[in-house]
Amino acid sequence: MKIVGRRQSHLFAAVIKTALAIIISLVILALQIAFYAVLLLGIYNLWFLRIFTEVIGILVVLSLYRRDINSSYKLSWTIFILALPFAGVVFYFTFGGGRNVPKRKAEKINGYLKTKAVSGEEYKGLYSADPRGAMLVNSVRNNSFYDVYRHTNTEFFPDVAEKHRRMLKDIEDAKEYVYLEYFIISDGKVLDSVIDVLERKGKEGVKIKFIYDDIGSKKCLKRKTKKRIAAIENLELCVYEPMSLVINPRINYRDHRKITVIDGKVGYTGGDNLADEYTGEKIRFGHWRDNAVRITGDAVYALELMFSEIWFMSTGETLKLRDFVSDASASGVGYVLPFGDGPTNPLNPAYHLFESLTVAAEKYLYISTPYLIIDNSFINMIQLAAKSGVDVRILVPHIPDKKLIFAMTRGHYGDILKAGGKIYEYTPGFNHAKNIIVDDKYAFIGTVNCDYRSMLLHFECGTLIMRDPSVDKMRDDFLSAVAQSEEITLEKWENRPFLTKLSELLLAVIAPLL
Repeated sequence: MKIVGRRQSHLFAAVIKTALAIIISLVILALQIAFYAVLLLGIYNLWFLRIFTEVIGILVVLSLYRRDINSSYKLSWTIFILALPFAGVVFYFTFGGGRNVPKRKAEKINGYLKTKAVSGEEYKGLYSADPRGAMLVNSVRNNSFYDVYRHTNTEFFPDVAEKHRRMLKDIEDAKEYVYLEYFIISDGKVLDSVIDVLERKGKEGVKIKFIYDDIGSKKCLKRKTKKRIAAIENLELCVYEPMSLVINPRINYRDHRKITVIDGKVGYTGGDNLADEYTGEKIRFGHWRDNAVRITGDAVYALELMFSEIWFMSTGETLKLRDFVSDASASGVGYVLPFGDGPTNPLNPAYHLFESLTVAAEKYLYISTPYLIIDNSFINMIQLAAKSGVDVRILVPHIPDKKLIFAMTRGHYGDILKAGGKIYEYTPGFNHAKNIIVDDKYAFIGTVNCDYRSMLLHFECGTLIMRDPSVDKMRDDFLSAVAQSEEITLEKWENRPFLTKLSELLLAVIAPLL
């Protein structure tokens, strides 16, 4: 089996580790509760231990507030630590690292990206032609190793089934190499069709590198399927951060990216994984709405660089990337900026781009996301846009994939509705598309959800598209989905049951920690 990177654990080991984590967590919480019970009942005079734990909790909170991390994240940990000092401190030091990895590892990865990154000259022309567009580009290029490209064509797919058919054809035409990186690969027709074409290309001598996330795929990928993939000629398989019995705080940092690169000439990214529900082959939560983009020309290099980052991080192997040469034959009329985001970069380019897109809106701001669990800063910017007369519309699912997360999403409606924004729930099913479209000029498409996990923990990717025909197609697709959706009015939202309001309030406190 040609599997590179850290060895993936067997399912039994993963189950044992999960069980141990649950048991340890319950024991810690039980000790905390028992401690408080002893104090309340006055069985023992433990005032000195109480003072000690509270002092430690306060010191940890003070150190937490000195960290340069999201303020909502700080607040949630502060409440947890001060309410349960013993348990809170233990959990904080285990899982409260926020968006970071060990400094030495981050420096090594960022050093690798720096040597491979290409800084083009396209930005200079954009600054004079479109100052607002230049502001958006700055929010990414000044917070990452990625830049904007001109000689690039994009093709937007509102239907992931069509994207999948097109991608299979492009892989079939591959001459040199194919890179695939997905959060979820799942047994079914979609994955089988990819494996079939990879088997043919591998026999032809095409080099294939395949990354999938262990946790994302754990429940839906059979061992025999994994063996079939690993047996493909000229294919190397990398399982990103496999679960094991070793305690690994980086278990929170999942590879949520979805990337395909073919011969450095064609690239794909978007919200879809290699699983049947994304193409309608399998119905899980009603109609699954998702979309993707096909990229050709100069900007494909950025997708290749993103893939090489995770490959390097997981295997230690430095991919020999092609020398960047601008493809003058790609006659794209707009600007395209694919970029990666993740815990090795504390500057959060995706978060800053989302805020910048909100600020840039003059006519309309359309947001499509499966989850709406955002901090007050982002909410305030959306409110400001709505109060300024911008047509703010947010599309979320009506049929949820996770009921707890859906409750958190609904809890964030109020402030936006009160400011004049509009919220729609996609009644045909589950809205998984991650888009922001602004003023017929700018659009984002990628893997980043409007939630803390995407913005603070996961490795993500996305593409900023400006003044390109794909922007209009994304707008039309969004409006078509809104026409099929239920508008949630302020009156309807305020009339929800009391217990629902109470649960939303409690969930809002812990949302950044989940």
